[in-house]
Amino acid sequence: MNGKFAGVNDQFAGVNGKFAEMNGKFAEVNGKFAGVNDQFAEMNGKFAGVNDQFAEMNGKFAGVNDQFAGVNGKFAELATQIAELRSELANVKVAMADFKTGIAKWAVGIIATILLGFAGMSAAIFLGLARLVG
Repeated sequence: MNGKFAGVNDQFAGVNGKFAEMNGKFAEVNGKFAGVNDQFAEMNGKFAGVNDQFAEMNGKFAGVNDQFAGVNGKFAELATQIAELRSELANVKVAMADFKTGIAKWAVGIIATILLGFAGMSAAIFLGLARLVG
C-alpha cells in the first residue's frame, strides 16, 4: 500500500508542477494584459484630447453659425428696406407725373390768359382807334 501511496504522491507532485507551470503562464498573461491595459489608458487619454479638440471646434462652428444667422438677419432687413424704398420711389414717380401734368395745365392756362389778354387789349386798341378816327 505504501507503494501505491508513493505512486499517487508522485502523480500529485506532477499535477502540482503542472499547476505551478500554469500559474507561471497566468502570471505572464496577466503581465501582458497589464501592458495592454496601459496602452488602452494611453489611447483613452489621446482620444479624450481629440474629443476636447472636437468640442472646441464645435463651439467655434456654433459661433460662426450665430454670426451667419446675424448676417442673414441683416440681409433680410436690408431686403425689406430696399422693397420699401422701391415702393416709395414708385410713389414719387406717380407724384412727379401728377406734378408735370399740373404744371402743364397751369402753363396752358397762363398762356391762354395772356393770349386772351393780348386779344382783349388789341380789340380795345382797335375800338379806341376806331372811335378816334370815326
